[in-house]
Amino acid sequence: MSRSNSGDSNLRRRIQRLGVLLGVVPLTFVSFCEGGAVRFTLENETNQTLYVSAFYEHCQESPGNQQDYYFHEIMVRPGQTLRYSKDSPGSAHDVKCIQATDSLRRLVLSEPYKSDGTYVVSRAAAIQGDALPPFDRLPSQPWLDRQREDFNEDPAGYIVSAVVIIGGLTFLVAGAVVALVYGMVYLIRQRRSRNESSGT
Repeated sequence: MSRSNSGDSNLRRRIQRLGVLLGVVPLTFVSFCEGGAVRFTLENETNQTLYVSAFYEHCQESPGNQQDYYFHEIMVRPGQTLRYSKDSPGSAHDVKCIQATDSLRRLVLSEPYKSDGTYVVSRAAAIQGDALPPFDRLPSQPWLDRQREDFNEDPAGYIVSAVVIIGGLTFLVAGAVVALVYGMVYLIRQRRSRNESSGT
């Protein structure tokens, strides 16, 4: 085997190893950042339609900002049961409160979130305070304020998440640059090899 072929073979192996490494690290990064599942059941025993929301803040901080809701206003008809199970973009522990309102946006349920918990709204459920403003009329919290709030709630977790995100992005950019350089070197060697073989 010629030196040129041996060099090409080694370069191919390096590119393959780099491809595997570039595939494994992002998957590890995604699995590390993956959120948890939010699961609960809500039974509507009333004779009216209810609208269910999941709140990232504590119940007493309602109505909060638009960004404080994991989801808002899932409709549950009279006598029906909502069985909710879905992956959360963040930790499942970020959801702190389950709420239900009537058609006038008045709270009839506002209880701390419990994974796999069951919430029952009976016909005797009392109205809890004044009507909430429509979701689209809630204030939108600036991104920087949200980051500051998240940091204040869990400084260690915020720093770890930031390091993982920045480290993962840095690795991906560096890996892409290295892969590009290796690819260009490989193409140049291939072209030289063809020119040499055609010239002989």
